[in-house]
Amino acid sequence: MAVGGIFLTVFSLVLLQWTRDVFNSTLSDVELGAEFLNIDLDNLNFELGILASNATKPEELKELVGVKTREDALRLVFDYQAKIVNLKRTSTDVAQKMDSVKYLSAQTTSKMKVYYFGIGLGLFTTIFGFLLWYFKLQRYQDTLWKKGKYLA
Repeated sequence: MAVGGIFLTVFSLVLLQWTRDVFNSTLSDVELGAEFLNIDLDNLNFELGILASNATKPEELKELVGVKTREDALRLVFDYQAKIVNLKRTSTDVAQKMDSVKYLSAQTTSKMKVYYFGIGLGLFTTIFGFLLWYFKLQRYQDTLWKKGKYLA
C-alpha cells in the first residue's frame, strides 16, 4: 500500500510538470507569433507612411520607390496588397492560437487540480501504508527483538 502511494505521488508529480511544460511551450509559441505579427505590421505601416507622406504626386511616387513604368507601380501596389493579405492571414492564425491557448489553459487548470489531488492521495496512502506496516508487522518484531526472542 505504501509503495503504491509512492508510485501515485511520483506519477502525479511527473504529469503535473509535463502539463506545465506543454502549456508554457504553447504559450511562448503564441506570444512569439504575436510579436512577429506586430513587427511585420509596424514595418508595413512604416513603409506605407513613408510613401503616403513623401509622395503627393505620381511623379514623386515614381522617384521615391524607383518605379519607371506603370507596370512597376502596379506591381508595387500588388506587393503591398499581398503583404496586407498575408498579415491578415497571420493575424487570423495568431487569433486561433490564442483561442487554443485559452482552451488549453482551462484544460490545464482542471488537469492540475486532478494531479494535486493525486499527489495528496498518494501522500496519504504512503503515510497510511507505512503506519499500517509498522503497527501490524514491525512493532511486534521490534518488541521481540528487544526481548531477545527474535530468531531471524
